[in-house]
Amino acid sequence: MKFCSLFLKNLRKLLLNIDMFGSQINLQIKKENEYHTIFGMLMSLGILTLIYYSFLSLVIEMIERKSPNVLQNIQYQAFPDEYKLEQDSFIFYIVLSDSYGIPIVQKPDQLVYTATMQACSRITDSDNQIHNSCNNFTLKSCATVQINTQIQEQLNISKALLGSSVCLDPQDLNSISLSLQGTPQSPIFKSLQFKIEKCNNVTSGGKCASPEYIDKKLTQGYLGFFVSDSVLNQQKANNPFSLVSKLISSSISSYQYKSMTVWMRKSTLYNKENFFYYFENNKEYKTLLFERQSEQVFNIQQPQFIDITLYLDDREAEYYRTYNNILDILGQMGGLLELMLFLVGTIVKPFNKLSCDLFLASEIFYFEKSHGQQKIVPQVQGLGQSEGLVNSSQLAQLKKYFKLKAQQIKLYIYQYLFTCGPDRQLIQQSIESIYNQIDIIYIINKLIEIDKLKKILLNEDQQILFNFIHKPKIQLGAREKMKESINQNQYDLNKLSFEEEIIQAFNSYTMIKESTHKKYQKINQSILSLLDKDVKMIFETNDNQKAQKQTSILQIQQVSSFNDLSLQENRVDI
Repeated sequence: MKFCSLFLKNLRKLLLNIDMFGSQINLQIKKENEYHTIFGMLMSLGILTLIYYSFLSLVIEMIERKSPNVLQNIQYQAFPDEYKLEQDSFIFYIVLSDSYGIPIVQKPDQLVYTATMQACSRITDSDNQIHNSCNNFTLKSCATVQINTQIQEQLNISKALLGSSVCLDPQDLNSISLSLQGTPQSPIFKSLQFKIEKCNNVTSGGKCASPEYIDKKLTQGYLGFFVSDSVLNQQKANNPFSLVSKLISSSISSYQYKSMTVWMRKSTLYNKENFFYYFENNKEYKTLLFERQSEQVFNIQQPQFIDITLYLDDREAEYYRTYNNILDILGQMGGLLELMLFLVGTIVKPFNKLSCDLFLASEIFYFEKSHGQQKIVPQVQGLGQSEGLVNSSQLAQLKKYFKLKAQQIKLYIYQYLFTCGPDRQLIQQSIESIYNQIDIIYIINKLIEIDKLKKILLNEDQQILFNFIHKPKIQLGAREKMKESINQNQYDLNKLSFEEEIIQAFNSYTMIKESTHKKYQKINQSILSLLDKDVKMIFETNDNQKAQKQTSILQIQQVSSFNDLSLQENRVDI
């Protein structure tokens, strides 16, 4: 039954601790609102150091733009907008190889195949009339055309491979604006189509190789279609899309016809920089990305054995890149601070609470040592000489004694943290006593008792005059010189040094002990009986030494007087 009651009590206390809206009752300790420990100070410095280091790192990353935030969004576009193909961002070349993978090298007068490109557009007007138009371009050997050297180095194109490849002459590319737009279902559709067929002497002007050689090379082989692609580098501040080469390979044969479709996806990166929400810098970067490919094979034999159609995909990729600004960094620091306070607080708060409780217990109570430990006995000589003063050696001993006595309870912290400590019960009782003493209800009850005591000790007239006693006065001036006083002759005990405090205590002890006033005799005896026994022993030792010294002085004076009298008698006799 007792166990159940204790369990329910602890459970109720645990559930009440969940309340996040409780009111805290603050009591000043050492004239401060909070009690601080070195352990808490070190942990606070560690948290502040971590916050400062994290804040500085994030600010440096913000300035150097190293850690962007990138969001990707894929949108469906039924009618993709036009994308213009420029020479410095779009390049392609085609290479054919035989069955052994060896590139087919074409000489100017011994061509094996010919390749053409068509830039076609199909426009459907409001009357559903379709208008088709195509511009034809013959692809030439890459060895004979001038390719942008920067693009060649950027794509890492081999010169040996270019010698056996065909590509579009940059002069032809400059003569017309190439673009991709829409899909086959769009009213406006623009695409590129590449056609590869056997060399025909009629169309090539008799520059073809022998039919046997052509059949030998094209009966079975491979196609390599290199087209420019892009890779997004999120860390790159300017021009985040890097141009790369995408290889699309497929098998070929002059005995079959193959149709290949390549989808290219439009990609746009929206870059937003607003470090302080006032200086915004918005940029857009657009490029084409390879999306997918498909093939269709027809078992028919014709001069054209493969064609490649290039057009836009109906899905567009959008990237939104932002950087942290000052407010974002401050928000992250606030979250990190809350997390660190929560984690560290689970360790520091109980320790600080325990340390505060032990400090209060040491200041309020005196603890007897248990388990046969020796008692602390101050080895202090008399407090004063004939003048009633205290020398430096005695003061040092007294300070050491009172300091050890005040810190006596703190020696049990290690034992308290472990539930099997031998003196845990003693400390627990002292802490409960402290809570009872500083409880607000207890204080109110004490004030009521004082009010009742006033009515008992004072008559009606005295009570009326008691209400007109002037309030404590706060003197104007520097803050450190402010003090409360009931009258001008009140002595400020808080400003007494340790030496003055000891001397004043000893003088008060002497006055009370020697007092013969009958009215206060009972109170004086109560005070002397409640006095700390160690302090009382110090005062009694000093008092005995002082009495012995006075007795010795009297004896010396008596001896001196006797000697003087004998001397005078001797003089008379002479």
